[in-house]
Amino acid sequence: MENAINAKLFVGCHINGEVRMHLNESESWLQAKTQVSGKASPLVQAHFQQHDYIGRFCDNKCLSINELNEIESEVRSHLVEYCPKLDVNKLAMIVIPQVFIS
Repeated sequence: MENAINAKLFVGCHINGEVRMHLNESESWLQAKTQVSGKASPLVQAHFQQHDYIGRFCDNKCLSINELNEIESEVRSHLVEYCPKLDVNKLAMIVIPQVFIS
């Protein structure tokens, strides 16, 4: 049996105390992250180097800077939907490469 290796980019921001507070107060986020069937949330939580992040995985393995900027804008837009009182423009967005082995 061969191991399948899949690399993906994650675009999102660190879930610091303020972001976590807003997410925990968001009924729509709590529903979205626990939703089993139907439409899945466009944002997911990811754990990397002992920190939690919120964002999305990119399907395309080869992205331009413009495409990454568009994804960053999408992440910010969805974050505003879940946390309308959070100033998402002050959040530092990062790109994390992640490798999955199955």
